Amino acid sequence: MKRFFVVTTLALVIGALALVAWILLSPPSLPSPGSIATRGGEKLDLLLTEKEPHHCQSDPAWARETIGGSKESIGAVGCTLCCVSMAFNHFGITTEPNLLNDSLIENGGYTERGWIRWDAIRIASDNEIEVVVHQVPSHSRIDDDLKAGRLVLAKFMLPLGIPHWVLICGKSGDDYLVKDPAIKTPGLLPLSRRANAIVSIRTIQRRA
Repeated sequence: MKRFFVVTTLALVIGALALVAWILLSPPSLPSPGSIATRGGEKLDLLLTEKEPHHCQSDPAWARETIGGSKESIGAVGCTLCCVSMAFNHFGITTEPNLLNDSLIENGGYTERGWIRWDAIRIASDNEIEVVVHQVPSHSRIDDDLKAGRLVLAKFMLPLGIPHWVLICGKSGDDYLVKDPAIKTPGLLPLSRRANAIVSIRTIQRRA
């Protein structure tokens, strides 16, 4: 009986991990109303960051730690947290997702649903970094940010309607280059390989 329980539990865990991997790495979903294409805008040859640490949400160093609010694991829902953590490092603030997570929890930086409160980023960075929320995404907004040295958080939809965030760090032609916390391999990849549409953006920048 005990052996049956162990085998069943192991099978369920493996199945759950396989489902998460399938969702995170599945082909792009179809565009939604109010979104913009992943490719477009001004053609640029621009790269803002590449050598900073790559923070993958499934990294064993923090994957099992829970975020505030929903108490879900970083490995399951920590894409936004990992993107912000990578942005912090780009702007000279050394941190990792687990450390940033602790700071956000201490400062009420999560909603009950586990979403990051954008105004809490300023507190967690000792007033050095801020996030600007935009009501609708646009290629011109992203392009202007990149040309000014600002990074952009971009959200797209995974299969089953699950939101996922990546960090836009550059552009090659009309294709944005991103760091994706769902991908274990460090480096940048074209956003068009991961999605057909951007549904929301946030500018992350040093405070003036």
